[in-house]
Amino acid sequence: MVARGDYYLQQYLTELEDEFRLFEDTVGVRDQRLLRLSMRDDILQIPFTKPSGEPLTQAERFEMFRERLTGGSLLDENGYIVAPFNVDLDQLSPLTNNHKVGFVEAELVGSGVGDPLAKVYLRMSGTSAIRELDGDMAYYTFGARTGGINAFVNGSKPFDQAIYRTARFNERPMINSRWELMINRIDEPDNEDLGLAGLTDVFLYLYYSDFTNL
Repeated sequence: MVARGDYYLQQYLTELEDEFRLFEDTVGVRDQRLLRLSMRDDILQIPFTKPSGEPLTQAERFEMFRERLTGGSLLDENGYIVAPFNVDLDQLSPLTNNHKVGFVEAELVGSGVGDPLAKVYLRMSGTSAIRELDGDMAYYTFGARTGGINAFVNGSKPFDQAIYRTARFNERPMINSRWELMINRIDEPDNEDLGLAGLTDVFLYLYYSDFTNL
């Protein structure tokens, strides 16, 4: 059955490889991409101007961000900070399709936010979508999934690079109607020293792959 017969395994694998090469020749290979989301600007959408239209200073925006984090409106039943958001097709290149998550990283930015390692969580629970190679949209509902992320602080990664990444969402669609960024300051040991008074942002780095349209 491996090397003999009317349709043996080696022949099947050869034909499968030929089909894969034909696919790559026709469509191309996947490209690796990055979508960086700011908790302050993209997720919580802290405004840049006052109601009068006057620009807010950076210090004012930082203070508004911290007020949102500590004001109680984002707390769930466990006392965790939960900030929902979505990733839409218009956040990705219009000349690409088949967007799939690879891995995710997170970064805390600010002063006095604790030691070089903290922990945040990312949850995917909404409806996913894929723009297929022919341009049509396909929609999927998967079970909710949560990934823990060892967040680095102010760009510094003093430990092995691998610990800062979660692959819990690998091959899931990037486009999803409900992601949730969660910060547990109640009973997460890594966050015992995490201070919010000097926090100015939390960045999510969503690494993903796609195909460029012909």
